[in-house]
Amino acid sequence: MNDLRIEILEERKDVSSLLFLIEVPLQDGKSHMVEHLIAKDLLPLLASHGFQLYAESGLGYTLFHITGAEPLTHDLLLQIYQSIFQKTFSEESFQAEKNVVAEEIKKDYEDPHRYIGERMYRLILGSSVLGDISQVQQLPLPQVVQFYHRYYVTGNTVIVTNHDAYVCSPCVSLITEGRSALTVAPRH
Repeated sequence: MNDLRIEILEERKDVSSLLFLIEVPLQDGKSHMVEHLIAKDLLPLLASHGFQLYAESGLGYTLFHITGAEPLTHDLLLQIYQSIFQKTFSEESFQAEKNVVAEEIKKDYEDPHRYIGERMYRLILGSSVLGDISQVQQLPLPQVVQFYHRYYVTGNTVIVTNHDAYVCSPCVSLITEGRSALTVAPRH
């Protein structure tokens, strides 16, 4: 993929739906960590405005699907795009989320169907979607930030929505503007 891909569904204007799909390689839990770090900030923001978030890391992608009954305001749209494409990572948040991801992996591995699926992915693909608990716990923040800056860009992004106003120029420009090689929030 070379350019940002935008798809507009001309149906169901009575609901708001905005989906971001970011194409990412399997890298032993990095995409899973980034998904969690972004969703952690997006969930309360969206909930406070009456919207829901579905976030998932899969084979070769991470997606964020935002839905609600009311239209998204321009200010909220800008905050959503900033939360996904101009994320700043703090060490405290990263360390806390590592524990959440490790617990999620543990629960998934307790389900025999999910466990065997992850083992099969690792056998065939050489990597897994979730990552192992030990891999996630050993991930350094700079590697995760580097992964984020490499893959959360226009060439890897598909946006699907049912409202063309949700892909306005000021919002879409946030995907490429102000991206440095490494952005880590200062520790407080």
